[in-house]
Amino acid sequence: MCSIPENYVEIKDLLTMQNLLVYLLNEFHNICEKNNLIYNIFGGTMLGAVRHGGMIPWDDDIDVTMPRDDYEKLIDIVNLKYKDRFKILHYPDKWYCYPFAKIILKDTILIENINKKYQFGGLYIDVFPVDGYPTKNEEKFFDKLRKYKQIRCRIVDNPQISKGYVSKAKYVRRKILSYVYSLYGMERCLSKEINLVKENEWKTSEFVLCNGAGWFQKGKLEKKVYLDRQLYDFEKIRVWGIKKYDGHLKNLYGDYMSLPPKEKRISPHDYQLYVRKDLIETIGGYINDNRLYNRVYDLFHVGHLNLFKNAKGMCDKLIVGVTVDELVQYKGKNALIPFEDRIEMVRSCKYVDAAVPQYDMDKLTACKKLGASYLFVGDDWYGTSKWEKYEEEFAKENIKIIYFPYTKGISSTKITEALRTLRKVDLHDVK
Repeated sequence: MCSIPENYVEIKDLLTMQNLLVYLLNEFHNICEKNNLIYNIFGGTMLGAVRHGGMIPWDDDIDVTMPRDDYEKLIDIVNLKYKDRFKILHYPDKWYCYPFAKIILKDTILIENINKKYQFGGLYIDVFPVDGYPTKNEEKFFDKLRKYKQIRCRIVDNPQISKGYVSKAKYVRRKILSYVYSLYGMERCLSKEINLVKENEWKTSEFVLCNGAGWFQKGKLEKKVYLDRQLYDFEKIRVWGIKKYDGHLKNLYGDYMSLPPKEKRISPHDYQLYVRKDLIETIGGYINDNRLYNRVYDLFHVGHLNLFKNAKGMCDKLIVGVTVDELVQYKGKNALIPFEDRIEMVRSCKYVDAAVPQYDMDKLTACKKLGASYLFVGDDWYGTSKWEKYEEEFAKENIKIIYFPYTKGISSTKITEALRTLRKVDLHDVK
């Protein structure tokens, strides 16, 4: 049982934990910049940057990837220059159970309930090495990787967690399997797994493999795509990610811009986090104050731009909801511009940190999902009974509704009417 020092406090709210993670990511970024190391955010962290402009609201981990050579340099650099603030765990460290590294923030204590034998000491981000992709015997290669992962997972499995949640037979079976696989040995398993992926060298490969989190074939990328990077806004910091993220995210998540069902918006991790009391105040705030603004944005004009500009001036992070075509039709209208084009125009605006699809009229649920503190709407709704009721409902969730005046003399309706008059066509019939 881990003993918690008196000057440590348990962190129970997700926002504080995310703030610490973003701080740690920023420190990792600075280390890489100072030492000319290449990295990219990956997986769920890349998805968070694209869809949310930072952390996925319910997520509590961060994934980054690095070419194998830079990955190994990072380990040496952290141990040599930054060991007073960070610790880096990696194979072949004793009691370590992953083929990738973890950078740990000192002055934190993290206890994982699923893994009593292999504990890592503190809050961490995962750093995955990138190797070459196999050019032959691909199926056999990934069969071996899956076997090694299965062995690792069974060794670290804690059947006691399942006791009371599964049948007695399943509980006994898990306990036996955990024991049997432990005879194979964690160190032996990791050694074979790492040597297998290192057989395909980064330098000589056209395609590369980001492995370690169970991505397997889904971790495949062209090397030139991996190296074509750009900086992304991630909460209050900027981090590196691949420019052509669409294929990568579709490969991992399918329709990645759509939010998962409500019951799946939970963290897969189960742990307690303790932090030295003065650490939180010392590092400051890294999470943005989120605001949401929903509209159709069919005929994008300077009035919309003014609204974005004013809204951004009141917040750290502006999230804009763009109505999907089906919802526009539900309102009795037809969008002139397809949803995919409309959301891309909004996303390209410099005042907008993230653009998300609006699938229904439930604005309160959307704000809660995205962690919004404010909802911006047009002032034509101000004082109406419907929105006065909304104000009461939103206030219960500590979300304030801000009413913005429209730009005088301009609106999408007036533009449509003017064009119809000039061209003598019904623009709603334009396909």
